[in-house]
Amino acid sequence: MSPSDTIKAALQKARGELRDAATETRRASADAKNKVASRLAKARSKRDTLRAQVHHDLVTELQSLESEKGKLADTARAQAGAVRAKTEQRVHDVETRIGVVREEFIADADVTLDEIDEEISALETAAKHGQSDARQKAEESMNELKGRRDKLREKAAALRVATGERLNKATTEFDQVMSELTEKRNEGFVGLN
Repeated sequence: MSPSDTIKAALQKARGELRDAATETRRASADAKNKVASRLAKARSKRDTLRAQVHHDLVTELQSLESEKGKLADTARAQAGAVRAKTEQRVHDVETRIGVVREEFIADADVTLDEIDEEISALETAAKHGQSDARQKAEESMNELKGRRDKLREKAAALRVATGERLNKATTEFDQVMSELTEKRNEGFVGLN
């Protein structure tokens, strides 16, 4: 199992712990909610740390592959015959791996977007059933989260087609939006995934 696979397995486990803590929070009495809220905050922090590590590993691999592809393409132009064909095949192999890693990166982003959709749904429920102050706060949070989610979707779409320098720019922009989104999610969504 590669380090990336190990991190992904830990991320999946952290997501489960977070779901369990959120369920417990919703069911707990007022006294127990503080203990559970602390557990929930730790689970969320663990999930976000692992997600950041997966993101970093995938970005690093993408950048490394793009660099390797450029060097191989330059080398192939200077070669001839069978050596050139072999180098061009390696360029093709690297391009294929870039596609796989990019899809893995997008799949991870899609999981995050699904989690955000669940949080928005929970906020919509809170807005419908809450007191006027709680309803207003839930609606404000929901609207801000929707905006950030849409921006993350836009950055993920750009990442799907980016190559070379555009890939570096797209991953940086995606990372910035993800960081802002994570910060917003952690401001006050206790009880939500």
